[in-house]
Amino acid sequence: MKQFFGLIVTVVFLGFSGWDLWEAVGNFLGLPGFYVALGIDSETPWFLLYAGLVVPVVAVVVGLLWARGRGVMARTLIYAIVLAASNAVSMSLLAAGQAWLAYVLPPLGG
Repeated sequence: MKQFFGLIVTVVFLGFSGWDLWEAVGNFLGLPGFYVALGIDSETPWFLLYAGLVVPVVAVVVGLLWARGRGVMARTLIYAIVLAASNAVSMSLLAAGQAWLAYVLPPLGG
């Protein structure tokens, strides 16, 4: 029964991590077109977009390796920590992207 709950916790973790990766892929595919529309495509922050793709993948690998062979409660705590850290880094990358956008765009009305 413990293995069943451990599997459920892992599937939930992978679901949340998959959502993070889906968001990163969406940003990677969608934002360059948005930057083209704004006329700032030559300044696309590729480093931030690639980092946004790498963070969820690394988080899944670290979480799965760290939680391997542990009990259900420890596994749940580890997955929560990894998801929190991954989302904190992802939010930092989004904030850096917004700061870059504010720097690159000309001021409105002048």
